[in-house]
Amino acid sequence: MPASAAPGPPLPTLIARMREALERVMRDPGPALDGLHDALADVLAVPAFAQGLVPRLGGGWRGRAPYLAQTERILRDPVGALPHHPLVLHRGGYPDGA
Repeated sequence: MPASAAPGPPLPTLIARMREALERVMRDPGPALDGLHDALADVLAVPAFAQGLVPRLGGGWRGRAPYLAQTERILRDPVGALPHHPLVLHRGGYPDGA
């Protein structure tokens, strides 16, 4: 986002919007995925979010292989680095009830 651009909604508002979109995806994964992607893109457009991903000097897991390459991709193109499919995690919560 250019420095001259007007700021959007505050980050907590964007995160709440993203959470609501995620809950819709969990109920009906079809068309709701577009809304989730848009909500994530809004959060990633906030410069303060990207600053939290910059690896710190002297260490941190984001600054080491194999994570550094993905961190650099996210910082270079946050929206382009988003996954293009839902992630199934070992903790469950997937729409099929797993």
